[in-house]
Amino acid sequence: MGAFTYLFVNILGWFSTFYGFCLFVGLILDSMNSLPFRPKLFIAVWAFIGAGALLLAVGRGLYLLERKSLENK
Repeated sequence: MGAFTYLFVNILGWFSTFYGFCLFVGLILDSMNSLPFRPKLFIAVWAFIGAGALLLAVGRGLYLLERKSLENK
C-alpha cells in the first residue's frame, strides 16, 4: 500500500463522479424525451455503470477513512 494505491483510488473516485454525472444527465434527457435511441436500454446500461461507480466511491471513502485512522495511530 502506497502512492500507487492512493493514486489508483483517487482515479476511481474521479471516474465514479463522471459516471454519476452521466447517469443524471441521461435521466434528465430521458424525461425530456430527447434521446435519439432506446431510452430503456440507455438507462439500464448507465444504471449498471452508476451502481459500479457508487461501489467504487464507497470503497474509496472507506479506504481513505482507514488510511486516515492508521495515520493517527
